[in-house]
Amino acid sequence: MILHLFPLQACMQSTGMSGDVTSRMESITSSENTGETNEIQSFVPLDSDFQFEVAKDEIDALCQSFQSLKVSCENRELILSCNTSEVIKSARDEIKNLINSVEVRTIEFSKVQADFLTSKESKYISDKLFGDLPEGKVILDIPRGFRLYALSTNLLDQAEAVLKNHLLHVSIKIKADEKEIVSSEPWKELLDKLMCKKDIKICFHDNNDDLIVSIVGFTEEVKKAKKECEDFLYQRKTVKEKLFLEDPILIENIDDLLKWFNLGEIPANVQISKATGQTVTLVGPRVEVEKTTFVLQKLKKKNVDILCINKYGATHYFNNQGKTLLDDTQKKFGCRVYLCDTENKAEGIQKADELGAKDRKDSNKKEVRKHASDNKETHKDGTSSSSQKEKNLVETQRPVLQLMLSFGNLENKKAKAMVASLLSTKPDLEAMNVTKGIKNKAGNKFSHLFSAVFGCQSSLQSGQHFPMEITGKSYSLDCDYVIFISCQTWNGPDGSSCKALKKGLSETLEYCQTKNLQSVAMSVIGPGKMLQYPPEAAARIIGEVVQSFVQRVPNTCVKKIELVIPTENESLYYVCRETLLEMNLDDRISLCNEDGVIFHKISFGESSEVKIGNLSLALTYNDITKESTEAIVNSTNFSHWNKNTVAHAIFTAAGQHIIGAAQQGASREKVVMTVAGNLKCKYIMHCNCKQDIANISVLVKEIIIKCESVGLRSVAIPAIGTELLTLRLKDPWIPDNDAIKDLPTLQQPLQPPTTKLVIVTDQKAKVNEIKSFLERGFQNEVKYRKEQIEQPLLKTFSLEEIEMLFSVLNDQIEVGMILDRLKNYIFIEGSEKDVVDVTMKVHTNLSAIMTARLEMATKERAGLLVQWGYSDGKTSKPFTINVSQLLEDNYQARKSNVTINLENGEKTLVDLRAMKAVIEATKQKLTVIRRDLEAETQCPLHWDNMNGLLLKIVEVDPNSEEYETVKCNFNKTVNLPIKKIERIQNRYQHIAYMLRKHYITEKNGPCHVNEKNLFHGTAPQSCHSINYSGFSRSFAGQHAAAFGNGVYFAENASYSANQTYSPKDPNTGERFIYQAKVLVGRHTKGQSGMRHPPSRTQNDPFDYYDSLTDTIINPTMFVVFHDDQVYPEYLITFT
Repeated sequence: MILHLFPLQACMQSTGMSGDVTSRMESITSSENTGETNEIQSFVPLDSDFQFEVAKDEIDALCQSFQSLKVSCENRELILSCNTSEVIKSARDEIKNLINSVEVRTIEFSKVQADFLTSKESKYISDKLFGDLPEGKVILDIPRGFRLYALSTNLLDQAEAVLKNHLLHVSIKIKADEKEIVSSEPWKELLDKLMCKKDIKICFHDNNDDLIVSIVGFTEEVKKAKKECEDFLYQRKTVKEKLFLEDPILIENIDDLLKWFNLGEIPANVQISKATGQTVTLVGPRVEVEKTTFVLQKLKKKNVDILCINKYGATHYFNNQGKTLLDDTQKKFGCRVYLCDTENKAEGIQKADELGAKDRKDSNKKEVRKHASDNKETHKDGTSSSSQKEKNLVETQRPVLQLMLSFGNLENKKAKAMVASLLSTKPDLEAMNVTKGIKNKAGNKFSHLFSAVFGCQSSLQSGQHFPMEITGKSYSLDCDYVIFISCQTWNGPDGSSCKALKKGLSETLEYCQTKNLQSVAMSVIGPGKMLQYPPEAAARIIGEVVQSFVQRVPNTCVKKIELVIPTENESLYYVCRETLLEMNLDDRISLCNEDGVIFHKISFGESSEVKIGNLSLALTYNDITKESTEAIVNSTNFSHWNKNTVAHAIFTAAGQHIIGAAQQGASREKVVMTVAGNLKCKYIMHCNCKQDIANISVLVKEIIIKCESVGLRSVAIPAIGTELLTLRLKDPWIPDNDAIKDLPTLQQPLQPPTTKLVIVTDQKAKVNEIKSFLERGFQNEVKYRKEQIEQPLLKTFSLEEIEMLFSVLNDQIEVGMILDRLKNYIFIEGSEKDVVDVTMKVHTNLSAIMTARLEMATKERAGLLVQWGYSDGKTSKPFTINVSQLLEDNYQARKSNVTINLENGEKTLVDLRAMKAVIEATKQKLTVIRRDLEAETQCPLHWDNMNGLLLKIVEVDPNSEEYETVKCNFNKTVNLPIKKIERIQNRYQHIAYMLRKHYITEKNGPCHVNEKNLFHGTAPQSCHSINYSGFSRSFAGQHAAAFGNGVYFAENASYSANQTYSPKDPNTGERFIYQAKVLVGRHTKGQSGMRHPPSRTQNDPFDYYDSLTDTIINPTMFVVFHDDQVYPEYLITFT
């Protein structure tokens, strides 16, 4: 600060006065008549009236020495008045000395301080600041340049110090992201209040993007104002704070619980992270976050407990009629009860007038949901509270843009813009499938518009985009714009085609941004016959363009880009998904399916496991050859494989002999099971997805059924189809996908689903009472029932038949049902009404299955017992089974003519009387042949008359030679009492056996048929199945598989009499062993895991051994793999 000292003489000189104080005196003579005296006045000029003010006390004291002397100040002049000139003269000199002693100092202030001071009166400022100075008076002359007046330099120094200490200028910087705060009404009210104060002044100015608030005035008042402003900004500044609520149920039902327990409002936004489940993020002004934290801390103190009810139908009950029980519980105990769904998410128990199930489901899909304050809720106090402020949102953190993959046709999608490609060399709507679909849907009017835009152009520059606005026009397309991108045929990753497509896509997104189009639906441009882009390259270009766009425009208005893929092109869908996942797109891009479910990327080294019955199924991304599970799955085409494939790794590690075994079985089975060779696991299951992703789910089901039938407990599956599809897929099948969820429950004990009722209360002591109340109410209202259905053929059921049985549960998800195929029982459990309903449906389906089997057996019998064929004079050919059945039916019905189709589809008219046929198209004549094999194949002479029956069981006379022969064979190694021996007379099985015997005789010669009487122990429930349909290979490995996965027969009855193989009937104590005729033919030693006998020579890979044995020399165990190779001749019942 610069100080200027002005002596009074200098002040006078500056005003044109002489060094001495001159006076002008005027005599005023009063009227003689009145007798008044004359008054003399003298004037002393001043630089400022404040000179007089600061010396006034001293002048007043001087006046006491001069009676009748009066001194006043006006317009920078001192006026001395008295009736005598002598007094005037004497006083004038002394007053002059006093005035000359007044010190003056000019003070410089900043512009802001000067503006503040200028707005105030000098006297107010001087009194305010200097009124307490004890040494004398000090005045600041504001209008005349901020001059300080005082009687001494010391006083000026003190006054200047006071100015420094009691005048303050401060600034508050408000950043760009805080400007919303200072535009609010509360801020304006605060400023209005502060500006009403005399002692401060507030002003504003911009500094780049920031706003500067200046406060100037008296120090204490400025500090107070600054603190109020800063406190206001601090409290209202947006902050993020995390709060741990411990129990997810509190998070999922924040809105409902706050209202139920009357805990107060939560003004801040509450962001719920799906990842943590126990933590919420509070976002908003600090004051609101603090208030919200206080309220949620009260919520956190509530007691949370869970009641688990392990009963089928419990979830269904509480979702329906059980709502009354839940409502009563809540009213009685003042608590809240939530029913957890299958994903362990809690749903509030709502009344009928609240959100319906559909609304709740839809609201769960949304990223942002409102507080439940707009729903009617019954509160603890019985009142309805629908007036709570709908102020805040509970949000889930979300990316900027959704990149969605969906199936369907582009023209049927809904979006603000549809994007499709045009062939640059032929810009015609008919040139490509996607544009053809748009044309057909939009109609002729759109075609005319297209022609108007593109005219007669025969070609376009590649990489251009052509937007067509169709807003408000009737084109049958649910969009505002159709944007075409001109594209050229693929010419390599570094060629012009890629650069042009990137340019076109990028400019299209920029156009959508300028037009504020929030959603875009587009085909995956590139793959197909016309453009010929590799699918992976097309997907990568789209990913790169979208990523670049989001980085350039982080706050884009485009919120969703839907990539539409034809329904039939699953391969393209998976390529796009995997390629985009591998790219590690920006966090602001969410890659998801059309339901909004975000795709999960699984990295090498990870695995995913699921439990199905007793089977643990693992989808692994590790080295499959290192797995120690009981079995692993090999994805192969059985003919050739590249070095980098799973098949190559498995076959190389397992050994060369495994390749041959797998290839031999590939012609007969979808899933070929072999031993594991040199690998850690026991078995390998080889399968071929045939370059079709749709096959994967079917193969997985086959693998599971095979594991279950063999009794395996663990299997590891690699990314099936990875190499052969050339798609570089990482997880074309995941264990919790449809392949698993549609699979029936097999062999595991009934494990009812757990229904969880979550109780939230502020009365911890009442928790057990609440649980008891709910349990009693549930038990009183729901009656349970268990049923078991025996089906002896259950072990032989195919996957399709099992799925048919379980289809009865499609509408009865609250009923438990399992198939125990070892014991041949179906167990059903659930509420009484549901169990009765399901049991009836199971019986109906079982009847349908058995009827279908009987019809199939009849058809097979028609093809086996009666064979139909035809001859053209040169060669003879058999009719198909269906045609043979049709001909036999008409033959038995004594019909004359029937029209059939030959195997090549030619329509043919058959005359059953003349046994002639004519091909309708060529008029060629054929001879029809019918062979009755049953008549040609005689039943054994010792059989009883069948009387037209297919199966007859005859108890053998204990006194007969036949009985004694069978008994002697049994008693050679078993000394247990025989209760009865029954002869199994099955026409179909016997004829099939004789035909098989004829085949082996023709193949091996009469010396190597090797027909033996062998023994086979079985469980009581299997006898009916064996009597009816023989020894099924589906029983393979049930009790033994050391020498192959076929059906085992023992030379000695003692082996079969082991209780492991012939267990007791729990009701009668009886046990059962079959003496069977077995065509063992040529045999060799078997190995564990063999699905069929090996080839006898390398020269003829299809000449297999007929059976396997436990040893080459003197075998005691035989394993056969052909059902017709065995005939169950006698059933021995013993104890």
